Amino acid sequence: MSYAFAETLIGTHLSWKKCLMSIDGVNRFAIDDDSYLVISGDSGSSWQEFFGGSIDDFAIDKTGQYVLLISEGALYLSTDYGEAFDEIVTWPGYGEPTYALKKVAINGDKTELFIGFSISGGDYVWFSSSDDGATWDFLTLPGTGNSVGLVVNDDSTVIIVQQLVNIYKTLNNGADWTLIYEADEYGMSLDTMISASNDGLIILIAEVDYYYPEYYKIVLSTNGGDTWSEETFSPSPYFARVVKVSHDGSRCFFLGSDYMYDRTSSWQSVSLPVVITDPPPDYFWVWKCMDCSEDGKLVLVGLRAEMGEK
Repeated sequence: MSYAFAETLIGTHLSWKKCLMSIDGVNRFAIDDDSYLVISGDSGSSWQEFFGGSIDDFAIDKTGQYVLLISEGALYLSTDYGEAFDEIVTWPGYGEPTYALKKVAINGDKTELFIGFSISGGDYVWFSSSDDGATWDFLTLPGTGNSVGLVVNDDSTVIIVQQLVNIYKTLNNGADWTLIYEADEYGMSLDTMISASNDGLIILIAEVDYYYPEYYKIVLSTNGGDTWSEETFSPSPYFARVVKVSHDGSRCFFLGSDYMYDRTSSWQSVSLPVVITDPPPDYFWVWKCMDCSEDGKLVLVGLRAEMGEK
């Protein structure tokens, strides 16, 4: 088992909220606490700031060529690895104060973009575009309630969505949906995490308590959601931060605030990098974000400074 970790302090950017990378590990992206997007196109050897502003969410395709992001209520797309961004002004509800963009996703083959936003009354809806945002189609979802999470594979044949306490999966681009998981202990929050292999067989979920996020449950399915097992960890991380299934399904990861675990046939603790940089005054370091290469042998992890005492 081998991993490639590197502590990289990119200029004044020290604290990270989200990090992603292409499945070959060459193109890497991260946003910091000041919501700046920094990008490396050379496997982390050098980094540059490409987009400044209040970035709420971003997504990439499996190569990193397409980058879709939300900044200050606007939608932007780059088709050249983040070198330049164009604003998309054709999304449904554009310019309406009651429409708030919240989430974005891109399928791995970069043939379909997805946006999720809330509208008046608290409803949460998704739209998809197959022409780089020129036109949008309403994504018909199963069940009722807010659809707060969406996972999509390379060609959009596998889509997994979370609606309140239920998680559904489709294998035919939304024509039919199957309920694959129903929360039975905690009321899943907006921070509940879902990750899946490209074929949709390996699915990992962190079910997080809405009011007490230190309480969570990690569940795993290796047969597309037909059956589930509750996973246990010792020591158990204080908070659940990220669950990740590699693109090929050979590895699963669970990142907590202070520990990380990797699974091939069984879970094993991963030795995280030793942090040599002190956090800002009155803050402490936690592990916040991660992503991995296609086979999970290359792992990108990010620290975040949080206020208080550890």
